Amino acid sequence: MAEEEFGFDHPMGGLTIPCREETFISVTSNLS
Repeated sequence: MAEEEFGFDHPMGGLTIPCREETFISVTSNLS
C-alpha cells in the first residue's frame, strides 16, 4: 500500500483508494 510506503495517515482516508498515478504524484509533490 502506498499509504504505508510513504507513511501517510490521512484522517479523510481519501488516498486509501486507488487513484490516478498523476494525481497521487501531484498530491505527494504538494505535501513535500
